[in-house]
Amino acid sequence: MTRTNQHLRWLMPILLVGCAKEQPIAPSVSPSGPMTVFVDNYPMEYFTARIAGPLAQVILPVPAGRDPAYWKPKEEDIRAIQSADLVVLNGADYSQWSKLVTLAPSKVVDTSRGFKNRFLYIDDAVVHSHGPEGEHSHAGLSSFTWLDFDQAILQAKAIAKALARLRPEAVLDIDGRLAALEKDLSSLRDRLQKMAAQKQGPLLASHPVYDYLARHAGWNLKSVHWEPDELPGDEGWAELNKLIENHPAKCMIWEGAPLDETAQRLAALGIQTIVFETLAGRPEQTPGKEADFLALMNGNLDQLERIYRYEPDGSSSAP
Repeated sequence: MTRTNQHLRWLMPILLVGCAKEQPIAPSVSPSGPMTVFVDNYPMEYFTARIAGPLAQVILPVPAGRDPAYWKPKEEDIRAIQSADLVVLNGADYSQWSKLVTLAPSKVVDTSRGFKNRFLYIDDAVVHSHGPEGEHSHAGLSSFTWLDFDQAILQAKAIAKALARLRPEAVLDIDGRLAALEKDLSSLRDRLQKMAAQKQGPLLASHPVYDYLARHAGWNLKSVHWEPDELPGDEGWAELNKLIENHPAKCMIWEGAPLDETAQRLAALGIQTIVFETLAGRPEQTPGKEADFLALMNGNLDQLERIYRYEPDGSSSAP
């Protein structure tokens, strides 16, 4: 069975459920109670919850530990999403399921539509498989839009506009919460730009998910297709050795901490590892150390500071 047929096999229940409704579902917002808002990834959940406050119950239906971009909803998930008052999507082709589920246009906000002229594209991405999501490729639109904090602000504004349309009587509260979120996102942007003002050599990424971050920071970044919990094979190391011949990077950015063996072999090549979580999925919480998008993104920037303290001889002044 081809990859295309495998993909269509799990999509058939979605197509059937989605096509069962010939007419868009009319908005069912009740002024007396909170709205029900479904979102497709953790940044959208965080932004929406911050802006809506008590006005909405915000639901990210993707189980913890799953990749929201390749999540496969069940029929009951689809029906729940279709009955929501609002569906907040990241856009830029992030959620594969959203293209095949019938949703009333009046209920959907594509948060990245406003800057589609700034979308980036990933060429020649290899097909690979990891986790329960199965085989997939990152080719096409680069969809991790929120890693450019200016774009994240625009996404937050799109969410606020949609919420205000459904709750016009609460527009002042919505605008106030949006302003607080925008201030926090601006602080992330300013912190990144302060670091990026320093001269920085070529960088590597373990996965092609940092395109917007790289453009935002002005990096010369090239990506491979490695997973943190898997050892790269001989072919992967050969690809890396060929890459660094003309792209002599001293740091590789990872979505999660790589295996010790991988990190040690990279260190032997003079390449240190930096963890920058994309935060696409809801982060796992440790009792007593709960952290949200803002705290974790500041933690990412703490890690990035190590890049700018990395010495040309391969040593590091980082603690």
